[in-house]
Amino acid sequence: MKIIRLNGIKLDLNETEKPLAVKAAAILGIATDDIIALDIMKKALDARHHKPPHFVYALRIEVFRLIGYR
Repeated sequence: MKIIRLNGIKLDLNETEKPLAVKAAAILGIATDDIIALDIMKKALDARHHKPPHFVYALRIEVFRLIGYR
């Protein structure tokens, strides 16, 4: 098992937090089933004027194995 921290995962304001595991797995290049635990360490609202507001997450992810991650 390995613990990884991912920063800067973005979700729209109207999205639920369920896609976080799918997005994290895609970034890591692993299957969603390989994620043992996913904890939200930080959730921030990015409401700067140059783009639509969205949430930005920092995640702590415990994975079973890492294949394709660099």
